[in-house]
Amino acid sequence: MCPAGWRNASINRCQALSARWASAATSFVVIFASLSGFLAHVQVAQIDTALLAATALATVAGAALGAWLATERLAASQLKRVIALVLIAVAVKTAWDLL
Repeated sequence: MCPAGWRNASINRCQALSARWASAATSFVVIFASLSGFLAHVQVAQIDTALLAATALATVAGAALGAWLATERLAASQLKRVIALVLIAVAVKTAWDLL
């Protein structure tokens, strides 16, 4: 039997994550990637504690809002669109910065 959110394929293997599962898995990985980057940065730079506190508060608020939207307010198709738009925005910003 497949875990919740997975589809059972005809070859009896679990495939195709739902949008919520994919978003949760990505978010989980981002936590550790961000933490390792932050710890590496702390070793070589001075950290402004006021900026750090403001960023931490904004991060917690954004995470809570995102979790609420993903679980309570958005359908799977809407969540896919939001994720796509965010990824496109990041790609455009990255390309713009390279010019």
